[in-house]
Amino acid sequence: MENLENENVSLEFQVHSFIKERENIKTEYQKLFDSIKKTHAQTQGEISELFENVKQNTYSYADVRAQNQDLLLTISELKAKLKTVENEEKHVLSKTVTLQTSPNKQQAEGTNENVIAPGMYKGGTSQVTNTNKANSVLSSTGLSATSSVRRPSNRDSSFKNSVV
Repeated sequence: MENLENENVSLEFQVHSFIKERENIKTEYQKLFDSIKKTHAQTQGEISELFENVKQNTYSYADVRAQNQDLLLTISELKAKLKTVENEEKHVLSKTVTLQTSPNKQQAEGTNENVIAPGMYKGGTSQVTNTNKANSVLSSTGLSATSSVRRPSNRDSSFKNSVV
């Protein structure tokens, strides 16, 4: 009987040990579960932030692409306009320029000393200086490019009286 009692005490001690060990393991697993739960929640939050960031970047990249397409369209339209202007300019420059005079002017030209032939004129050498002669005579008409308009002189006497 004593043997049985000793065995019974020994078994009760083991049961209490197992119960304590089970409680320790249970609290340890609960701590691990809580930390995993927190880590999972943090990870989900970070993932949500990353998705939102990607979403915003995608929209901003789409806006930039749309602006680039608008700029490319504008550039292509400007290039097309430039080509049409260049073509028109070539067309205008390729046309021959003729001088047409009315019959009344042709009669008056016959009496003018500067007329060589109808539509052809002598350059006025008395009005043009030697240094500007080549630049001031128009090659297509032979006329002097100098203006015959007189501008009024300044009547302010302060310029005349100033000492230089």
